[in-house]
Amino acid sequence: MLEKAESEKVEGTGPVLSSKAKRLMRSKKGLVYNKPPEKPIQVMGMECTAALITGMEGVVRVAVMNWWTRNRTGKRCREAVAPLYRLRWAMSRLWEQALLNTIEQREIMRKRENMKQTSVNQIRLTHIGGPTALIEIGRLRILTDPTFELAGYQYSAGPQVIGKTTSPTLLPSALGSVDAILLSHEQHGDNLDPAGRAYLAQGKQVLTTPASAQRLGSNVRGVSTWETVHLGDVNGLEVRVTATPARHGSEEIKEATGHVNGWMLEWEGQRRGTLYISGDTVLYEGLEEVARRYRVGVALLHFGAARAQRFGPTHITLTGVEGAQFAQMLGEATIVPLHYEGWTHLTEGRDEIEQAFTAVGLEKRLRFLPFGQPVSNDI
Repeated sequence: MLEKAESEKVEGTGPVLSSKAKRLMRSKKGLVYNKPPEKPIQVMGMECTAALITGMEGVVRVAVMNWWTRNRTGKRCREAVAPLYRLRWAMSRLWEQALLNTIEQREIMRKRENMKQTSVNQIRLTHIGGPTALIEIGRLRILTDPTFELAGYQYSAGPQVIGKTTSPTLLPSALGSVDAILLSHEQHGDNLDPAGRAYLAQGKQVLTTPASAQRLGSNVRGVSTWETVHLGDVNGLEVRVTATPARHGSEEIKEATGHVNGWMLEWEGQRRGTLYISGDTVLYEGLEEVARRYRVGVALLHFGAARAQRFGPTHITLTGVEGAQFAQMLGEATIVPLHYEGWTHLTEGRDEIEQAFTAVGLEKRLRFLPFGQPVSNDI
């Protein structure tokens, strides 16, 4: 409780001075211990009442009440304040429980909000060109087979020179960094060109085949067929990435073309099914196994019916007809064609793909993406 100094009292309205306040004003041998203060002073004798008031604010109640335990006023004073101590203890327990309940409720609400944020049923796809696409799942950014060289780039495949005829619609400087790069294989320049190889450092993780990982080193991780790797974003979204079978040509040439990975992406909130990326492959029993194991909602398939001179007339990526057959196996999946344009070794383009799907009545499930523009897809 606060007491005004004697000089500030108004007759008939001010409180009575305590003995301590009087002592503060007492003089000794002509000297004044303390002249009357200009501001209110604390009267220790009434501090017990202050404890009940200020205690509701927290620490102050402890500081005030502790004065009584150190005071030398004797047993009578301690007995007088004991009920207030018990009241303070009971009130503190109630405040503590109320605080814990509040914290618990806030934690429950936070978890519910996170569940809303991490349950994703829509993605954004941006077709940059060739096999290169940006996949955005929540705040997670994933890039497939980075190829960023401009039109005119060439690389040798045995006696054949394969050239790039179109430039990417999005350059690395505009794309920025990504959370993960899914590289189907690195042994062919139309899936990883020099500019794409330089971009690998922009990915927090790079997943590819074990053989490609050995050759690339650095931040590259090899993932074996049917092995699963977990990716996550800042909101707690977890995406399970599983390496799926792919064969880059017929059985006779698979050792020469090298190991390739497809990818299956799963997360909470998918309503139509998983997200599938075929990688460079032809239709064979490995893809049939993919169709049996998963309910696919959106499939990014590498078309183009690519050919290499050293392997003769056989194709080493999906034809339009194979893609349509595979789409039938995948049920109701939306088919998004990739890698059907921009390279000289591709023998089929958009027209052939559309014709093949129309022939079996699947044209409505085919979705070509505009180059360089993000498109939302339900999944």
